Amino acid sequence: MTAAQVSDFPALVSEFGPAIQRVAASYERDQGLCEDLVQDIFTRLVARSGSIRNEAAYARRVARTVVADHHRKTAKEPRASEAAALNG
Repeated sequence: MTAAQVSDFPALVSEFGPAIQRVAASYERDQGLCEDLVQDIFTRLVARSGSIRNEAAYARRVARTVVADHHRKTAKEPRASEAAALNG
């Protein structure tokens, strides 16, 4: 991360933070996991900050992509109850 990206972080959080938190919370009820998703979203935004023409649209797209990626990943993992039934 460059110095410019670090200095852009507070501006990104103040501008997009509430909207990104709403998007993450609308898909994920677990507060801790929601915070992890928001952190991942901001990590991606900071990495590309300054090179995006429409930052608001890009922030929404990244938020939906991160949440969808998480759900795809967790859908492939067996749930604890399913694993217990298989091992039981």
